[in-house]
Amino acid sequence: MLRFSILLSCFVISLSHQASAEDIDSSDELVVTAFRTPTQLDAIGSAYTILTAEEIENRQALTVSDLLRTVPGIEIDRSGPVGTQTVVRMRGGESNHTLVVIDGVVVNDESQGSIFNFADLMTTDIERIEVIRGAQSALWGSEALSGVINIITKKGSGKTAITVNLEGGSFNSKRVGGSISGGTSRYDYKLSASKFNTEGTDIELTSDKDGYDNNRLAFNGSFRPNDNLEINSSLNHTNSVIEFDNCTLINTSTDVCESSNAFTYGYLKATHNSFDYRWQNSLKTTFKLIDHENFANNTQSGAQSSKEYNIALQSSAFFETATFLDANHAFTLAYELESTDTNTINFGTFGTTAGVDQDNIVHSFIGEYRISLLDRLHLSGSGRHDDQSLYDEFTTYRATAAVVIPETNSRLHASYGTGFKNPTLGDTSSVFGTEFIGNPNLIPEQSRSWDIGIEQTFFSDRIVFDATYFQEKLEDEISADFAVTPAETNNLAGISKRRGYELSLSANLTDKTDLNASYTYTDSTQDQNGTGTFTREVRRPPLITSVNLNHRFYEDRANFNIGVFHNGDDLDSGSKIIKSYTLINLATSFDATKYVNLYAKIDNLTNQVYQSPIGFFSSGIAANAGINLNLNP
Repeated sequence: MLRFSILLSCFVISLSHQASAEDIDSSDELVVTAFRTPTQLDAIGSAYTILTAEEIENRQALTVSDLLRTVPGIEIDRSGPVGTQTVVRMRGGESNHTLVVIDGVVVNDESQGSIFNFADLMTTDIERIEVIRGAQSALWGSEALSGVINIITKKGSGKTAITVNLEGGSFNSKRVGGSISGGTSRYDYKLSASKFNTEGTDIELTSDKDGYDNNRLAFNGSFRPNDNLEINSSLNHTNSVIEFDNCTLINTSTDVCESSNAFTYGYLKATHNSFDYRWQNSLKTTFKLIDHENFANNTQSGAQSSKEYNIALQSSAFFETATFLDANHAFTLAYELESTDTNTINFGTFGTTAGVDQDNIVHSFIGEYRISLLDRLHLSGSGRHDDQSLYDEFTTYRATAAVVIPETNSRLHASYGTGFKNPTLGDTSSVFGTEFIGNPNLIPEQSRSWDIGIEQTFFSDRIVFDATYFQEKLEDEISADFAVTPAETNNLAGISKRRGYELSLSANLTDKTDLNASYTYTDSTQDQNGTGTFTREVRRPPLITSVNLNHRFYEDRANFNIGVFHNGDDLDSGSKIIKSYTLINLATSFDATKYVNLYAKIDNLTNQVYQSPIGFFSSGIAANAGINLNLNP
């Protein structure tokens, strides 16, 4: 890496036409997820969606998963009311085929089958959410078969600011939080804390309520000792407790079930820019510690834990060749070392299992090249090689293209990529005693996917419409066979196919009124173990649509937001039909003074009774109101 960096710096210096700092640090909006370095929107070939801080604030959603319902290509499964397990499926993939990143840390939980449970992720302090759809393993490695969700939290700036939030409402729900933040040109910081608890409702619609408690503490900060060096850090801790039913599978009426979860993660990163921001080098280390404890009738029934440490080196060069089609180039090489230790133990319910442990060390080598020609054609190619201690080596690649046509206010975009997903501890080991037998001979799942679309703007960019068609083929899919006793996992023969299209519309109807809408059609089928007979996969609703209208009034001091979300008929296990449902949410806020903001919201206005999956009923209508205090605006 050092030899490469020296050669690269000599190459950059020798260029006769070099990019200036202004070329690299464009004031245009940048996306940090689509490539290894931040990129302007027009250059992205993958399908993407961005939720801004303003949209998040206006919608007043409690959890990030509630916000993601409006993103094209995404389906949400929540096993009951707030706090119960909540997973995301993207483009018909499995819930562990979507990689989730928070402030630069991959937060998928290896001890829970490599999913990320969105139940514990509140919208507090969320600045921005970037969703990149399609295979991204060439950039991010395992789990990024269907796409990546990158969540960026708020940073401090300016003079010291202190905020306090108080909220209460239905189901005896209470939320309290606060923060202190600030910064200068040389440093910034933000320390925040929040607590949410609710009596909840019952998953089975009986009188036994399922309570939930969530506590979060977070810090992030940056230090810039000079104009070329920046040091960033982040530390987050969340612990939660959720009550649920039927933990013994024997006597549901008297079961007292509880799950306690602790999640701590963070990172430290140093970035150095040289040659007027034409050469950037970074060193980053991250960690992730996860612990789960399960209790049945006040007796511990199981525990799972995961520890992950990562160190990454990256070197990027930016330059232009004005005599060759006024081309701009970005070239990146990176190395990552990841160590993961996962452990699980089970007591009683499925038979007692001694602690089962799984370690995996991965050396990853990544390369990426991007070129933009005449500010119209943007091309990229990237590749990644993962050398794993537990599984075979795996190489993935990705290519994207975006064509800007200013004469018609159009932008064409397309991408092609491969992805892979390693087996989990639950797949390979017998973590549930004699009832479930893992398969140590499993190999990683692998996919090939592509998409193509057009983005069209009208009326001086006041209306933006995007239409994207996608396809994916998944091989060696890992599946549990419960038709045999004991149940076992295998790599399926044949191919699983996913295809569909995504439509999105963003419109500034007036200077005060904004409209956002999305429509997704997904056809996800699975070959019956190589027989050539394809059947529909469960919990992949073919039709999902949403509309959100936001209006500002009273000199922009007041805001009103209405969101409508529709989930079409779905299929669950055993050929059961999950009936369609429509949710209507209202939110309003008012800046009473520069210190005080009042807000109120109603979720599920029509009191829809719905379940996804079958047997897990979500909450009915809920009303909440709160106050935000800015003690030093």
